Amino acid sequence: MGKEESALRMKTMDKSKTKLKNLKIVAVSHVTHGFGCAQAMEKFLSQIGGEFVMITHPLYGTNEFQSTYRTICQGETAVEKKGLNLVKPEPLRYVKDSLLTFLWGWGKKGRQDLFIGMNCLVSFVGVWLRRFGRVDKVIYYTADYSGKRFENNLLNSIYDWVDCFSVKHADIVWNVSEKISERRWAQGAPKEKTLVVPNTVDFEFIPQSNGERKNNIVYVGGLNEGYGVEEFVDLLPWVLETFPQVEIDVIGGGTLEPMIKEKAARLGETERVHFHGYMPYNKALEFLAQSSVGFAPYAADVDPEHYLRYCDPSKVKAYMACGCSVIIRKVPQLAEQIEAKNAGWVYETKEELQIVLKDVLSSPDKVAQRREKAAQFAAEFDNTFVFEKAFEETFQRWDKK
Repeated sequence: MGKEESALRMKTMDKSKTKLKNLKIVAVSHVTHGFGCAQAMEKFLSQIGGEFVMITHPLYGTNEFQSTYRTICQGETAVEKKGLNLVKPEPLRYVKDSLLTFLWGWGKKGRQDLFIGMNCLVSFVGVWLRRFGRVDKVIYYTADYSGKRFENNLLNSIYDWVDCFSVKHADIVWNVSEKISERRWAQGAPKEKTLVVPNTVDFEFIPQSNGERKNNIVYVGGLNEGYGVEEFVDLLPWVLETFPQVEIDVIGGGTLEPMIKEKAARLGETERVHFHGYMPYNKALEFLAQSSVGFAPYAADVDPEHYLRYCDPSKVKAYMACGCSVIIRKVPQLAEQIEAKNAGWVYETKEELQIVLKDVLSSPDKVAQRREKAAQFAAEFDNTFVFEKAFEETFQRWDKK
């Protein structure tokens, strides 16, 4: 990009940020404890300044969270309301969340310029608020997608209809992966109405490495059947015997943990296989910043319509942001990007995993090179950069109409 083009791009971005700051915005999502689209969006809008409304609902049936309405002004919560909490049944809870979103959106004084719905249920509500004149534009931000969301066929049919309705009637559809965009095109959405807006990395939370890294492979996640870790467990004796310098670190836990511990004990390698249990997010990031290789297995038989085929895994981006190269099974589309960027190793079968592990554990210089590539690739997902670019492109498309 030349200097003139770069200067023009910066000017356009500044114009978009000024426009965004002056808009009346309502953003709605379901949330968990982790850092996801909702938290990323809230932080970005807070940095822009101005005033916006953030509505969040608990994703899972739990008493830890309540549906919450907050007016945020200059990054500070000015008004807060709590809604009725309904743990079960799940379908009724989603109906409650939708009705509450509609009532809170309707009750907001004046017509809102922009409604950002981070799943099809709340985007569906946004479309109806627009039809009733309470909202001007609707962004449907698809944080994840599955061709089969529920086992119950009736619930799945209703969910698919709501999703298609939201795709058809939203003013633009943001998708966290190209694969979701491809599904949107198959649903009839024109390409100019879809935009890939990937999951982001908040580098404010990414710790700096002191330059000293363990010669290790670290896995963050559940140790349960169906997570793809079984193949690595089968290869564990070979890894520990062939590469006496390597250590294995596990952050998380699950039903397979006792069996893995027993296998390590039989091999007399309990000092090289470390189980850290569940860690707070910031502590896990600190550990990753001192590690070399992050492991991201997935089951070999993941259904083509499973959400993992469409997802944009934040955990893998956290690995790379912390300076770890990655070993990943070719399930999410991100694996193909990692392979193209030379930021790690990709495998599909157990035999390929063994070949990858041999290459990783016998090539420290290659690991160092790919760690550097991984960090460079992760920088492309900086929270501010991704959303500035997304809103800039969105406004440009709307201005052309």
